[in-house]
Amino acid sequence: MQWQFMCNILREGQRRNLYLTIPDYYFLNGQVCTGMGYREATDNIDIVLQTMIYRQYIFDGTFHKTAGMGWVNLNTEVLRGGLEANLDKYERQLFQMLGSGAQVWVRGCRVYDGPRSRAMVEKWMTWFKKYRPILTSDIIHVRRPDGRSLDYFLHVNPDLKEKGLLLAFNPTPVDVRTEITVPLYYTGLTDTARIRVEEGESRAYKLDRGYNVRIPVSVPAGSYSWLVIE
Repeated sequence: MQWQFMCNILREGQRRNLYLTIPDYYFLNGQVCTGMGYREATDNIDIVLQTMIYRQYIFDGTFHKTAGMGWVNLNTEVLRGGLEANLDKYERQLFQMLGSGAQVWVRGCRVYDGPRSRAMVEKWMTWFKKYRPILTSDIIHVRRPDGRSLDYFLHVNPDLKEKGLLLAFNPTPVDVRTEITVPLYYTGLTDTARIRVEEGESRAYKLDRGYNVRIPVSVPAGSYSWLVIE
């Protein structure tokens, strides 16, 4: 009876062009999204640890739903002293959430509180709009975050110019330079791929018989990078 009651509410909402977010599964009855891996306790811990946990939420929560079916919370209230004073922490959290393709909710009084934080938000919103088609495409799970080394996941879509976009994160206190194996089967590429680091020059890579490529990556301590695959 509760299920039927909720479905009736959602369908009436749709009739009025109102779409609701619910921490449960009513997707076929008008729900717009559910929690990616939301817990109240996570929202109130230190944002450095919170950033790591939310990447685990995103990694685990997109096995059984697309990223756009889930929401992630960006809690600016834990940034004591304001956004300008914690710009690097704020930027890391915003980048990974936008880069996941999930629906980003900001919990707090504002999304910027000065010229530097405003410029940072504008920068990543411009980036998101540029790559939105591939960022909102399916995720291939490559390495789950564990806080000990690089973790990364790959967006893929064979119908786009950008066939893939890899996001790599370094949660450690040291720079990491290594070579990683990236599975490109679901990009639709079969022989070669042109890959560039962020907005740099692209380079051709030969796919092996398993549709994988080996790519050198370099990510500074506590930072991130992305690679575009065409």
